[in-house]
This record gives sequence, C-alpha cells and structure tokens, in this order.
Amino acid sequence: MMTVRFQTGFSVVYNDANYVSRQSGFSDLYTNKEGRWIAQVPNTAIIETVKACRFENPDKKLTIESALELLVGHVREIDSYYLREKLALLKTQLQPFNARTKTWRP
Repeated sequence: MMTVRFQTGFSVVYNDANYVSRQSGFSDLYTNKEGRWIAQVPNTAIIETVKACRFENPDKKLTIESALELLVGHVREIDSYYLREKLALLKTQLQPFNARTKTWRP
C-alpha cells in the first residue's frame, strides 16, 4: 500500500501499489518489481510506503515564546494596515506592563 500526497494537500491511497520506479519528472507505481502498472505520479508528490507517516508544520505549532521571538525579530517589517492594527492593539494591551521591573501593574 502506498499513499501519494500532492502539493495541494490532496492524497490518494493505492492499496495494491508496492513498488516505485522513478523517472525524470514522474514516478510509476507497480504491484511489485515485475508486476502490473498501477499509476503515474509527478516527482513533486510525496510517496509514503510506510503507513502512519506524519507531517508537521512547525509554524502551526508556535509557542508563545517562539511567537514573541518572531515578533521581536521582525517588528519593523510589519507594513500592512491589518498587521499594524494588531500591533497597535498589542501596544495598548502592554500599557500596564512595567518594562523595568518586568511585572504587570495592578
């Protein structure tokens, strides 16, 4: 069994596919090395031959600490109106924070 994952997020499971032959620009899926042909997929697709593979996008799992580090490192790059509104809201919410003592004012 093979799962083919395309760049769009679409995936197809081929239950009988057990062998891959890579060519220039595409891959052919077969039942086995000398078996029948099943499908042809582009080499830009990910072919999983082991079930239970998992893909993670670290950007989707930002912690508060890493989000703050990202913001502090790129704060001057914020140039869209929508993001400047968010930055203004953040500045307002930080008003009761004392930067010297690193504590919140009551």
